[in-house]
Amino acid sequence: MHGFAMVSRKTWLYGKDREVARMLNCSGILNRRVLSTVLKNLVCLILVLVGIVSIEAQTKTSGIVTIYTSVPENLMNEIAPLFAKARPGYSLKVYRSGTPDIMAKLEAEAKSGKINADVVWVAETTSAEDLKDLNLLRPYTSSEATNIPAQLKDAAGYYYGSRLINMVLAYNTLKVKEPKSWNAMLDPAYRGKVGIPSPANSGSALYALGSIVNRADMGWKFIEAVRANGGVQLKNNSDAVQKVASGEIFLAIALDYQVKNFRDSGSPISYAVPEEGLVMVVSPVALLKGSPNPKGGEIFLEYVLSKDCQEFMSASQSVVPVRTDVTPPRGVPSLETLKAMQSDAVFIKKNKGALVEHFVSIMTK
Repeated sequence: MHGFAMVSRKTWLYGKDREVARMLNCSGILNRRVLSTVLKNLVCLILVLVGIVSIEAQTKTSGIVTIYTSVPENLMNEIAPLFAKARPGYSLKVYRSGTPDIMAKLEAEAKSGKINADVVWVAETTSAEDLKDLNLLRPYTSSEATNIPAQLKDAAGYYYGSRLINMVLAYNTLKVKEPKSWNAMLDPAYRGKVGIPSPANSGSALYALGSIVNRADMGWKFIEAVRANGGVQLKNNSDAVQKVASGEIFLAIALDYQVKNFRDSGSPISYAVPEEGLVMVVSPVALLKGSPNPKGGEIFLEYVLSKDCQEFMSASQSVVPVRTDVTPPRGVPSLETLKAMQSDAVFIKKNKGALVEHFVSIMTK
């Protein structure tokens, strides 16, 4: 019995060992299969997470930059590919209209709770100040700020002057000798052949109007005298330049670079800087608060203020650069040589509505 018991126990233990071994072996195969599946799923999960992080990073540092602007269409058509080339991974989506329309669009978006643009680029600073007052802009310290004079940028970084555009006296060279003063518009020899772009459709025209009527030696009596001499209200600056170039009118308040572009293409048009001074208009670019691509907006603003872009705009658009280290091409004045009349941006901003209303009432009576 004892021997049998021992044999039986050994046999039993041997059998149990084999069973355990079999179970462990199966468990090992199972565990390896499970482990293999888990590892595969883990690798897939890691790849997915890496992809998500990559997409998020790309969204934050590249992609489409949406801009609302009133700058000329041809400028935006030229800048868009240059920006994309200079800043790989970025592209521009442009909505272009007059400054008043852009202001209305942004105010409507703000009321809806969703701003759809990253950058706003308009004609003159009072519009940027309005957006600042509406809490629609965000401050930003540009790496290019030190190259831009203090009077051409917001002290807190809410906007930066991007180019200087000047309201001058355009004239048809076949009909008029170079005028010396704004008062040439009052000459009876040009009765019915003078015009002023509407401040209702143009920010730069509004700025010019505010600067003129705020001068003691001009004031509203100058606008009334222009109207009395048959002066007409023109749609905008482009309309003014086209009609002077065609000879439909002989004299008009207009933007210098637009006149120069027509003149350089052979049209009988030029401009004079009146002895009272031209109206210097700072065209600001700013970042919008709550924008869809804030980083992209910053990249575009930096590009506009860069030396490369400033040189391009000065050469291509005949505008005065805002950077002190950019020399304008021949025929384009520098900031230091501009003879500008004093403009009161606070007065213009405060009286926008009244300025437009009174101008229209004079020019339509």
